[in-house]
Amino acid sequence: MDFYSYFIQATVAPSLTQPDKTYISTMADPLSRNLTNALAVAARHHHEGRLREAEVIYKDILRETPDHGEALHLLGLVAYQSGRPDQAIALIGKALLADDTNAAYHDNIGLAYRATGKIEDAVKHARRAAALDRTNPGTQFNLACALDAAGRTDEAVSAYQRALAVVPNHAEAHNGIANAFMRLGRTEQAIGHYRRALSIRAGYGEAHHNLAGALALQGRLDEAANHYRAALAADPAASDTQTALGAILVRLGKIDDAIAVLEKAHAATPADADALFFLSDALRRSGRAAEAVIHYRKLASLRPDLVEARCNLGNLLLETGEIAEARAAYDAALARRPSLANALVGIGRCEEAEGRGESAADWYRKALEAAPGHKLASQLLTALAPRH
Repeated sequence: MDFYSYFIQATVAPSLTQPDKTYISTMADPLSRNLTNALAVAARHHHEGRLREAEVIYKDILRETPDHGEALHLLGLVAYQSGRPDQAIALIGKALLADDTNAAYHDNIGLAYRATGKIEDAVKHARRAAALDRTNPGTQFNLACALDAAGRTDEAVSAYQRALAVVPNHAEAHNGIANAFMRLGRTEQAIGHYRRALSIRAGYGEAHHNLAGALALQGRLDEAANHYRAALAADPAASDTQTALGAILVRLGKIDDAIAVLEKAHAATPADADALFFLSDALRRSGRAAEAVIHYRKLASLRPDLVEARCNLGNLLLETGEIAEARAAYDAALARRPSLANALVGIGRCEEAEGRGESAADWYRKALEAAPGHKLASQLLTALAPRH
């Protein structure tokens, strides 16, 4: 979450008188006589989410006063909130030409730069905003997000901590610093901050999702599943959460429940390879081989680089006696990763199924060269050894 709306309250509204009437754009009422009231009305529309109404008034102000810094800034903010970050950069950039010391201008243009992927520009403006307004948790939070996006995780942690020093109950900052700690491998600290975010806002879906991932990393699968379910209660249409929950349910052995969740995720996002992979795997584990093969084939078309999916497809085809097709699946995996032990074993099994034991043994040996501890390759090779 970005904290642009903070600046509408903190830097616009207090500087304006309350509007004495609804502003109406009309040539009969010259805007120059009513500028303060017009900007106040626009800011109120803006803060209450009526972006189109606010935009009309900001444009009217700029027709009358083209270099009006606050109108340029807030029109740029409307552009950013409406998904037009390049336009936002142009407009807020003009506002900065008039006032380079306004923290809100720097902060919001930083958000727009981040939205366009120009991360270094985002960091530069976010730093300037934070330096100009050191006690504002919004500027520190947005600086932390920009630093995170730039891969400067340690610096991001410091910025999140500065935001939390000002507002200890800043749920988004707790979630953000927890994400940073996860990237640094400090899982326990991350879990503590995720829990703190949820103590502040119990229905915070993103924090539930992220906490679930951290718990799953520690093998605490039942707890992880509960938090994924809580995340779905907050956002039932979140297909990434459905996929993550389904994967956890597979690990817990709750295959039918996993399939139900993963089918929803796949239906919502058919091009999501993760949902399709876990659904295919769950169907395979449930014994629904024919359905699993169909889904693995879809996955192979969608993501040819997922070599383990190719191996799983080959295994299923081999089990149903479709040896040539199984061999083709293993060959496709090896074309991507020539030392993939599971695919080498798979080809050995194809050779063995067709009565070529010596060739099969050669493939099992190749698998053991690629992965010396490969249990199945070792077992299959031992089974082929002559008995005395």
